[in-house]
Amino acid sequence: MRSTHLLLLLSGLLVFNIYALGQGSSNKAGDGKKDEKSNTTFPEVGRPFPEFILDDVQDYKTAEVSLKDLKGKWVLLDFWGRSCGSCIRSMPKMDSIKNEFKDKVELIFIGDAKSDKRNPRINDKWMYAELKKKFGYSFAVAYDSTLYEKLELAGLPCIFVIDPAGILRGITYSITREDMAIFLKGKIPALPLYRGDREARNNYIEFNRRHPLLIENNGVQDTNFIFRSALSNWYPYMAQDYPDFSKDNNWKGFRLSDGIQILGISLSYLYNTAYVGVRILQPRDSLYGKYWPKPLLKIKDISPFIPNIITGSGYYCYSLIIKNGKADNNSLKRKMQRDLEDYFGYRVTIENNEMPCYVVTASDKMRETLKTKYPHEKVDYRKDTVRNTPINLVIALLDGVASGNQDSRYIPFIDETNISNNIDVYLPISNRMQGLEETIKVLKENGIIVTLTKREMKTVVLYDK
Repeated sequence: MRSTHLLLLLSGLLVFNIYALGQGSSNKAGDGKKDEKSNTTFPEVGRPFPEFILDDVQDYKTAEVSLKDLKGKWVLLDFWGRSCGSCIRSMPKMDSIKNEFKDKVELIFIGDAKSDKRNPRINDKWMYAELKKKFGYSFAVAYDSTLYEKLELAGLPCIFVIDPAGILRGITYSITREDMAIFLKGKIPALPLYRGDREARNNYIEFNRRHPLLIENNGVQDTNFIFRSALSNWYPYMAQDYPDFSKDNNWKGFRLSDGIQILGISLSYLYNTAYVGVRILQPRDSLYGKYWPKPLLKIKDISPFIPNIITGSGYYCYSLIIKNGKADNNSLKRKMQRDLEDYFGYRVTIENNEMPCYVVTASDKMRETLKTKYPHEKVDYRKDTVRNTPINLVIALLDGVASGNQDSRYIPFIDETNISNNIDVYLPISNRMQGLEETIKVLKENGIIVTLTKREMKTVVLYDK
């Protein structure tokens, strides 16, 4: 019965691991100085390890050993406990390290001398005796509650690596033979971080599982992420900024090198940015006239697409950052598209449809007549006669006038004038102020014809799922 009980206990311990570093003592590791709160001395890497004396040491040449006795060799002090599954699982590996480097390394496992309050017979000493009987371990082992309390270990296992001069060179919860070989060469390997040492305690960041990760440094510094996307509501007291993915716009607004952040944008424009690359296409954009300027809504409820600038309803903020050089425009747009689908739930397609547009033309005769007579004059749109202007700026002017009219504000102007040189055009400010119809009338008098028609364009179409 006793053998069966032991096997069941060992099996449970090998599965159960209470390695809870960082959740134990909040005292910070020191350098031989007393901690201000607890009056406890903590070892610090790079400084002498605090002196100690262990008695009743088993499987060692003497029953009592001090740090002075161990000088001249590397020392591994491995603190363990009977309830620590990781400690017990590491024993075969540590025994192998001890045997491989026995001429240069001393390994001492240190357990707690205290017994289980409910069953005094159960303690670390009893546990190790059973383990040694079963597995034949040969390393030295001691039991010292005083040293446990003096160091106030934050968790188990805890391994201190001390050099032949008594200087602490590492604190970890796991070490390999490769790590030990590096120490013996006089170098310091990269060890798993033990959260109980001074550096780890000083830098430890609390995590509240009831709050989101990263928010207000919860669990990790809020800047220490490699990928993040966030969508929020916008309110009238907040800033507005509309960067996009179009190089034609010379990165309008503030554009991150590894992502995009948009503030105060309507849902239509948010979808435009994700699928077309810009909030709203302008005449200077290469896709102007090729894409319809706003999504087509083939959904039952269009109310989310009706923004209210007074209340902020229907306006959003969106942030997407992908670090480590992975934030190219295509990957950012794909992720943004997935985010919109995940939250708003619309199915989106890109379709070819016949859409209204204004086509701008000019006869061969008028192209010659319009050619500028003032090639060195700077363009000034504040004058009634606009001199030395390229035709694309006339198109932009038309687009600007049309934007003030709800019926025409989204209809693009397509240049088919074949005018390559700068022109002079009579376009009184008073007519422009009267709207698109008057502006088109005046342009016609100049020989520039603007005709409302339809052309096939790519359209972003939204459907209910």
